[in-house]
Amino acid sequence: MELIINDSPYQSTHDILSEVLSEWGAKPPMTVAVNQVFIPRHHHSHHQLTAGDVIEVLTPIQGG
Repeated sequence: MELIINDSPYQSTHDILSEVLSEWGAKPPMTVAVNQVFIPRHHHSHHQLTAGDVIEVLTPIQGG
């Protein structure tokens, strides 16, 4: 299935958000939105994706 992750095309055979994130290499802590809707972490393993979904993965940046 063709998805967009952080503005780049991504091809996956998975259709569950947590599986796609794992395959993509995302590591906590992170915030995830699908089609501009925040998806809480406890919903990642149940969130069904469809072809063309746009996923944004944001990780906190520390600095000083």
